[in-house]
Amino acid sequence: GRRYGFEYSRVRLCGSLGFASAAMMSGHLFNINPGINFFIASGAGLLMLLMLLAWRTETDGAAVGAAKTVRLADALGLLRDPKFWRFMVFILGVTNLYLVFDQQFPSYFASLFPTPQMGAAMFGYLNSAQIFIEAGGLFLSPILVKRIGAKNGLMLAGTIMMLRIGGSSFAVGPVSISVLKMLHSVELPILVVSVFRYIAHHFDTRLASTLYMVGVSFGHSLGLAILSPMVGKSYDLIGFPSTYLVLAGLALIFLLLSALALEPTPAET
Repeated sequence: GRRYGFEYSRVRLCGSLGFASAAMMSGHLFNINPGINFFIASGAGLLMLLMLLAWRTETDGAAVGAAKTVRLADALGLLRDPKFWRFMVFILGVTNLYLVFDQQFPSYFASLFPTPQMGAAMFGYLNSAQIFIEAGGLFLSPILVKRIGAKNGLMLAGTIMMLRIGGSSFAVGPVSISVLKMLHSVELPILVVSVFRYIAHHFDTRLASTLYMVGVSFGHSLGLAILSPMVGKSYDLIGFPSTYLVLAGLALIFLLLSALALEPTPAET
C-alpha cells in the first residue's frame, strides 16, 4: 500500500465483497450438504493459486534493498520494546476475547430461531448483508480514523466489540440477535484501519509486516488456543448468555487498561 499509494482497507473491501457473495449461498448449501461448501472453497483456493502463479509484478530495487536491511535481531528487538507490549494489551485482551466470542456465535444465533436449519440459513443471509455493509465501511473508515487518530479508533472499535458481546447475553429472539450481529460491520473496518495506522505511526515501517504477523496474527492464534477450551467449558457449565457477560466484563477491563497503555496518536489532516 505504501508503494502504490492506496489504503489496505480498499483491498480488504474487495475481499469483503467476495466473502459476501459466498455467504449468500453458503447457509442454504450447508442445509443441503455441508460438504458442498468445502468442495467449492477448495476449488476457489486452487483457482487463486493458479492466478498467483501467473501474476507478475514489477520489482522495486529500492524496496528489495530496504527489506534486506531488516535482520532477525531487528525483529526480535520488538520483544524488548515496551511499546510493543502496550499494543499487545489491546490485541491479546480485547480482540482475542471478541474472537473467541465469535467462534461459537453461529451456534447461539441458530438456537434463537424456531429450527436450527432456519437459523443456519438466516445466518448466511445476514452474514452476506453484514459483509456488504462492512465493505462500505472499509471504504469510509480511513476518513474517520484520520480524523480521530489511530488510538481513538482502536478504543472505538473495542467499545463496539464489548457492547456486542455483552448485548448478546440479553438477546431474546431473532431480531435482537440479528441487530447485534450487524455491529460487526461497523467495528471491523474501524479496527482494521486503526491497527495498521497505529503500527505505521509508532513502529519502524520496515518491521510493520513482522509486527503484524507476530503481534496480531500469532497473538490471535495463541490467544484463541488458550481461551477456546476455557470458554467452551464455560458454555457447558453456565450457558451462552452468562459466558457472554463474563467475556464482556473482561473486555471492559482490558479496554480500560488499553486506554492507559496505548500510545497517543494524533489525528491526521
